[in-house]
Amino acid sequence: MKKPIITLQGGLGNQLFQYAASLYFFKASEVVFENLVARERLGKNFQPEILKFDLARQIKIVDYRTRLSYKWKLTWLRISKLLFDHFVPSNTPKIVIDTMKVFSGIVIHMLDLVLYRGSNKYFDEPSIHSKISTVTRKTVRLGGFFQSARLFDESIFDQFFTMKLLKKGSEFCIFEQKAIRVRPIIIHVRLGDYREIPTYGVLDDAYFEKALDVLVAQVGNQGIWLFSDMPDLALAKMPKKYLRKISVIPEIDGCAASTLQLMRYGSGYVISNSTFSWWSAFLRFDQSSPVICPEPWFRYADQPMDLLPNSWIRVSAWNS
Repeated sequence: MKKPIITLQGGLGNQLFQYAASLYFFKASEVVFENLVARERLGKNFQPEILKFDLARQIKIVDYRTRLSYKWKLTWLRISKLLFDHFVPSNTPKIVIDTMKVFSGIVIHMLDLVLYRGSNKYFDEPSIHSKISTVTRKTVRLGGFFQSARLFDESIFDQFFTMKLLKKGSEFCIFEQKAIRVRPIIIHVRLGDYREIPTYGVLDDAYFEKALDVLVAQVGNQGIWLFSDMPDLALAKMPKKYLRKISVIPEIDGCAASTLQLMRYGSGYVISNSTFSWWSAFLRFDQSSPVICPEPWFRYADQPMDLLPNSWIRVSAWNS
């Protein structure tokens, strides 16, 4: 059996997709993640959020910084800085400096190829679907986000659907009981870094109003729970006619995994163009609960393939 090693990156939603990819392509009983998650995306204990779920029993985390190629590249960067600081005259033409920087980048890339990818078979996301069957080496490294609903056959879906938190915090226990009783509509608004990435696009206020109209007509309105990385700005995007029914839910126990697990208790979903949103709806405990998703998923960026199940209801994300 091939041993998958995956470059772990991004937030919890992307981490879950990367784990799903390892199961889909390799049917692996254990997955090794090389941790490249940015510090701001780690949990309070500076570990990836995916480890908060019982999926962690099949996951081993390897620190990227222990890898030989990383140490060699770090050494080269220090040498390059020393050369630039002490041996390159201040009046050196800019084109010469730029050329030297390009050369330094090429050396780093070659070190990565020789010391890292050269000893294993490496695939990035675009190539994996067509070439994975040709792999003969036991160790295979994958890089990418793998955002696709095609990854889930029945057994893989079951593994994710039955996942639980390894430890329930006090806030989660309180909100969980309330969610079971109320069965609220779940709405998630992704803002944060999306406000600086116009190709992804922050969804129009009109999207949320149209989506809530559809859901309330189908499931009623016992309450609406609003989740967001910027709650005050998200609340300002909500239609006035629903404000009295909306409760803003903070990040549960300061943990993205706990928040995602709570969101699974909805009676209906209005999701944003975010993998965190996607997972809350895809793994909802009541699979008959309707899901509203934006169309298109991104405003200007390339659209993901096979991400949105056919049963999800599409609502126009932008008026123009």
